Amino acid sequence: MSTDKEKTSRIDLYVDHLLDCKDMDNLILKGHLMTEWALQYYINEFAKKKVNFKKVRFTYSNKLEIAKLLGLFENGNTQLYRLLKLLNGLRNSIAHNVEYDAKILSNFFEECYIQSIQGANNIEIMNPDDKIEYKLSKTEKTIINGIHFRLLLNISMICSKIYKISGL
Repeated sequence: MSTDKEKTSRIDLYVDHLLDCKDMDNLILKGHLMTEWALQYYINEFAKKKVNFKKVRFTYSNKLEIAKLLGLFENGNTQLYRLLKLLNGLRNSIAHNVEYDAKILSNFFEECYIQSIQGANNIEIMNPDDKIEYKLSKTEKTIINGIHFRLLLNISMICSKIYKISGL
């Protein structure tokens, strides 16, 4: 079982990487990588023998299926499986084309955990075209839109869910 310090450092790791993404393509690629790391963590927590993922070159799809065999998507976690499949398709659309597939992104958002950004009394406080400015460092800032922020939050939720199921 992991210590609180290990839990915090692992969560900080993926949040820091995702917050560093300034554009959607980068967010999709890094988000895909963060979920892949989470899948690898899960696999190593439940496999009888630890896997050296640098040596054994499983694809993302292979890791999804291994995690499925190890029980990650049981007990009401079928939505997590669908989201990971869609995120993989989204990443593949960038890898093989100039830009991401908007239809896959739309399908992802239909399945995602966070459907909208809401404030008190369920008032939607962020629309897809709303702009958010945040500081990357003391001197650098970036502006993202509501779609970017929603994707960032959902990727964070996916990673958090995998780590939570893993016992982290």
